[in-house]
Amino acid sequence: MAFSSMKQRVDKIRADVLVTTRPFTRAFVVYMIALLASYLIVQLFRIANVQLSTTIWLSDGVDSFGVAAFPLFTLAEIFFFGPWMSVIMTLCFRKSMVFWKKCGLMPAKKSQILTYLFIVSILLMNTGLVTNRAFNIVSAMVKDFYDATTLGFDNYVFAYFLDELVGHHLMNAGMILFFLVMALAMPRDSSVLGQPAFLMNGGEKVLVLVPSVIYGVIFSYENLEGQSAVFSIVMLGILAGAMIVGIMMKKKGYAIGNRPFFTFIIIQLIVMAVFLLVWGITLGTKPYYPFFYEPSELQNTRCFHLFLTKNQFRA
Repeated sequence: MAFSSMKQRVDKIRADVLVTTRPFTRAFVVYMIALLASYLIVQLFRIANVQLSTTIWLSDGVDSFGVAAFPLFTLAEIFFFGPWMSVIMTLCFRKSMVFWKKCGLMPAKKSQILTYLFIVSILLMNTGLVTNRAFNIVSAMVKDFYDATTLGFDNYVFAYFLDELVGHHLMNAGMILFFLVMALAMPRDSSVLGQPAFLMNGGEKVLVLVPSVIYGVIFSYENLEGQSAVFSIVMLGILAGAMIVGIMMKKKGYAIGNRPFFTFIIIQLIVMAVFLLVWGITLGTKPYYPFFYEPSELQNTRCFHLFLTKNQFRA
């Protein structure tokens, strides 16, 4: 009787929305479209390569003035991956929470915890993004100054550390935490998601699987460049394992196919594992963290020569 009442509420909700996807699936699709569109727009800014120049004052034992160039695509990255994606993520989170509350499947305590975690994810992502982009510019400026004067090497190392390690790790931690929040927003009991009102059709599964694979490749590449690939794959593995154990403890049968963000985490883990395996075998690894070579290193380090040597040998 209770489930019948719940099903009536779900049917009423679905009557007011598009019938092509479930509300929780639409939240995922909207997030992925906005995210992939942001990558595309930023790449267009990168291709345009517009520079904003300004005069700066430098002091490191020697006072001097110089001209700093700020790539416009950096500002585009800060906007589209910061405020813009924060708005999209907030919209997806609120829609998902409202849906499960109307279905009677969102306890007040769980809602409160997920809200706190969501706020933390947004703060981490934006803090990491601003740190990464700001100190990316600073490290480039300091490096140019060091190349010209041989002064300020310690400043360059510190700026590079904040840019590559602190910035990327905070940003990825925020994104992964958001994936977790959206995955946990769904009921843990698989028997609930196995009911007809919640079953995803084939078209919906395609809308989840295809973007997940595409973003999996992008996410893997971005993590390699940001020297945070090992951190991200470990975090994804821990989340996926913990969630599978939690679902098993609640009910047999995972109903993974009806959990868009859970499916997304699993696919990210698989794609990243394969990507890193191929990358490591092809280009070798470092004996220290982050262990994998950055894509940018292919242009000016022995890694590029190693790549050519291996491929020439195979030929």
